[in-house]
Amino acid sequence: MVKILIADDEPATRALLLLTPMLDDDGNVVLLVPEARDITETKQAEDLLRGSEQKLGLIYDKAPFAIALARLPEGIMSECR
Repeated sequence: MVKILIADDEPATRALLLLTPMLDDDGNVVLLVPEARDITETKQAEDLLRGSEQKLGLIYDKAPFAIALARLPEGIMSECR
């Protein structure tokens, strides 16, 4: 579960909240161990990447000229429009 935590004087922080069960010898849950991980930087990087992919997609789809995407070391053309 991802939660966004906001304090009045600070920017939003995204956190991954986890509950890890601790089991007894019979497999019964005897304790839940809470854990929170700050994933703000990861989510910000994902948002930037998503925006870049959308921009590239618009350029690729709307360009009035031919565009090709290729992996140069292998010489493989992955897409052509």
